[in-house]
Amino acid sequence: MSWTTVCDLSMNEYSNDQVLDKTTYQNNALIIGGLSTHPGYVTFRQTDAQLEIPARDESLTRFIALRVQAFVRPRSIAHRLNIVEGWMSFAFFIESDGRLMGTVYDGSRWIGVKSRHEKVPPNRWSRVCFEYDGVSIAKLLINQRVVGMRMDLPYEIRAPQQVISIGHWPRGDGRYTFNGDIGHVRIERRDQEDIWRDALNLAYCRRTLSPGQIRARRELEYLLAGLAKTERQKLLKCSRRKLELLRKLMNKVRGNNLKVVAMLARIGQNLQKAWCCSLDEKAARKAMISFFHLLKQRLGEEETRKLLEDFLSLSKMCVEDGEPYNRIQELLNVIFPELRYWEYSLRQLLERS
Repeated sequence: MSWTTVCDLSMNEYSNDQVLDKTTYQNNALIIGGLSTHPGYVTFRQTDAQLEIPARDESLTRFIALRVQAFVRPRSIAHRLNIVEGWMSFAFFIESDGRLMGTVYDGSRWIGVKSRHEKVPPNRWSRVCFEYDGVSIAKLLINQRVVGMRMDLPYEIRAPQQVISIGHWPRGDGRYTFNGDIGHVRIERRDQEDIWRDALNLAYCRRTLSPGQIRARRELEYLLAGLAKTERQKLLKCSRRKLELLRKLMNKVRGNNLKVVAMLARIGQNLQKAWCCSLDEKAARKAMISFFHLLKQRLGEEETRKLLEDFLSLSKMCVEDGEPYNRIQELLNVIFPELRYWEYSLRQLLERS
């Protein structure tokens, strides 16, 4: 699963009261209040100390999924200590009892996960991580070990509003200011582009393409890159709606059930294996029928049928006629001839299930 790093603060490069971001997005953090800088980390000396990252462009406002990692060394833990918080979006902090906590905001409430028994030790460096997969699962890690997991988060997360703050409550008072040192901080996101890139890599699946397929792939990339901005935005809007339907479906099917998540992973692995091994059609059909049976078991027949019909209808709406779209479809049929009749096959499988 690929992620896009949108802010990478090594705490080694400083300029004009800023910590410099190592990514091309230049999401530098402003140094505010009683904070001192050192090679590799910063020290919070007063309650007004903070690093503030302005959410000024799409790099920090297009989150579907989120991963935040940081090195922390608290001096003492007598109250909540903020690590990283996106205003009205997500919060990652240490509770007053030393346990780690990560939450996301869905527009009406904050929902999160807390470490089970493990605590962040004072006066010692720890690598902490909060990860939310954009569907329902959130995880906490201390020194690369999972210490907390929750599987019933909402599939929505709001983008950070105005700022992301490190070691402080965003633009609030100093009640949650970090007490100690914070080192390397990395913020990563998954958005639609990451998810479709993963899907495309899976579709190609390290297959050996014929010379004709290689030429078709190059022409396809050229045509897609040459689409007008309005055309790209229209296709993007439609594909985002498809992605939202899929995320909503997976959120319902998972239903805070670890066994179901494991079953979905197993079905996905079987489907991937069938697709990548010169297309074992029998194995692929078997995997898809298993998936449909699981949907019916979790959601009931009527809801399953409606959700899949909505997805197929939306797929039809996303298809454009005329050039260059007809040519794009022809090229896709050359690269992936197995998908030429995918909708018909899918409907057949749905009926058989």
